[in-house]
Amino acid sequence: MSRFDGKTALITGAAIGQGRAHAVRLSSEGANVILFDICAPVAAASHVAATVADLEETARLARANGHGVITRVGDIRDIAALREAVAAGEKEFGTVDIGVANAGVTPSPFTGVDVTEELFREVVDVNTFGAWNTVRAVAEALLVQGKPGAITVTGSGAAYKGYAGLMPYVVSKHAIVGLVKSMAKELGPARIRVNAVHPGTVNTGMFGGVGMVDLYLPDLPQDERTIENMRLRTAKGSPMGLSFVEPEDLAAMVAFLVSDDAQHITGGEFKVDGGMGIA
Repeated sequence: MSRFDGKTALITGAAIGQGRAHAVRLSSEGANVILFDICAPVAAASHVAATVADLEETARLARANGHGVITRVGDIRDIAALREAVAAGEKEFGTVDIGVANAGVTPSPFTGVDVTEELFREVVDVNTFGAWNTVRAVAEALLVQGKPGAITVTGSGAAYKGYAGLMPYVVSKHAIVGLVKSMAKELGPARIRVNAVHPGTVNTGMFGGVGMVDLYLPDLPQDERTIENMRLRTAKGSPMGLSFVEPEDLAAMVAFLVSDDAQHITGGEFKVDGGMGIA
């Protein structure tokens, strides 16, 4: 018997990157999955947006594991869209047990005095408000079902340290810690667990986005701001000499935290960053 047989997980930002890795990992261990992604550009994001074709590819990979898959194109800032996705999962599979609040954006670097109000608001709206929407959409269903469940929220190295040039992102990810700890206390009596997973740099399209390259290599001329130089720079921040971790490394941690193996773990923060966050 697999760890998630008969269970269903809602995963946001599921079309590419970490979200796809979560979908493949959870479905490989028996879960049905609801794959939710905006599949469109967000103005504040410095990285390439996922597409509907990307979401369908994630669905194909998850279906190959032999379990149910539902896809939804929607915005995590829209609680109605998330509630509809959860309701669709309950109708199709009878239950929703797991939430993976993974969707988020990273902006281009701006100093805190130069960033526009519009960009600041959008980053916080997506990364913090959208995460809260995801948590509550799943928690509401679990409370009605009267069942225990588990939710993870994707934080960041920026959730516990500052980064020059990324103030809106840092603010949005610091807020995730408060969200997780507060919701874990409130939902604990219902046996609904909530934890944060903090990636460092991850080998996804976001890692190679122009915003991230500019952030890590601001001292180099434009023609030297390459992925290879970025890998060299980020490796210096890891005691293990890692330029990045793989999406599957995050998926392994999420799978543990939403499983019964972690049944007594809630309100926690878990770094999967190759040691980059060691103070």
